[in-house]
Amino acid sequence: MLNKKFSYSSQRWLKRREKDRYAHMAKELQYRSRAAFKLIEILEKFCIIKTIKNGEVILDLGAAPGGWSQVISEKLRQVSVLAPIIGIDLLRIEPVGGAYFIQHNFLSHDLEKKIHEILFQLNSEHVIALDSEISEEKNLKIPENFSTALIVSDMLPNSSGDKTTDYLRFAELFDGILLFATKYLKKNGFLVTKVMRCGKESDIIKRYSKCFSSCRFFKPCSSYSSSAEIFAIFKKN
Repeated sequence: MLNKKFSYSSQRWLKRREKDRYAHMAKELQYRSRAAFKLIEILEKFCIIKTIKNGEVILDLGAAPGGWSQVISEKLRQVSVLAPIIGIDLLRIEPVGGAYFIQHNFLSHDLEKKIHEILFQLNSEHVIALDSEISEEKNLKIPENFSTALIVSDMLPNSSGDKTTDYLRFAELFDGILLFATKYLKKNGFLVTKVMRCGKESDIIKRYSKCFSSCRFFKPCSSYSSSAEIFAIFKKN
């Protein structure tokens, strides 16, 4: 029985959560959130993992609590690809095997330096483990001018309670993510990012249309049907 101290909206959310098979599956499979299944659907539908090569880099923007990094690490292990995952978030994130986290703003001017520090450390060690449970290790050399094969983002700005303000905040964030991707993503690399339908997203996408060869929208089955969220999958020119 739900505790009456919760607000009506909180009680509705908790009831939905109790019936949510994806939430139960996430708990059983030890994923950090049900959002893991959204990324799994996207990676499989667009065959993204098979495009990633040894030594290429994956960036997870707004990575907390680490669920998407966890999924990518798992998928890479399944195909024996050695590609470091670097997650960036303002919040501290508990460790994930195969992933490295930076507690930072992804738009900060010194982020690239911090990424290079992690990659330099990996190169210095000359090795990255395939899996903590597998003794086999392989040499991994990451070029100084690293190649980013995949950028993912499940970010939305914190809700202010005012739709107009939220839309403006999202438009600014979305623009920042696309700008970031044009700088770091390799040719034919993928950007997967959450989109809020705010009436401005089409104009922002058009502004960057020359940088991407395609943009496709997808709503995973694991996304709540009542949610307006949708995901955009960009492929870099």
